[in-house]
Amino acid sequence: MIKTKIITRPKYENYEFEFDIERFSNQLNRKIIDIQYTSNNSNYEAIITYEV
Repeated sequence: MIKTKIITRPKYENYEFEFDIERFSNQLNRKIIDIQYTSNNSNYEAIITYEV
């Protein structure tokens, strides 16, 4: 299992952010186990756990 943190700028809306994560999963050809989202005034952040 590997955890990766992704931080984006606030210009992305939630649905665009989720699309980017799906593309990330497909590019790595890995199964995503868990995603945790947080957001604040400056960015969106996701911690993605995926299989090795």
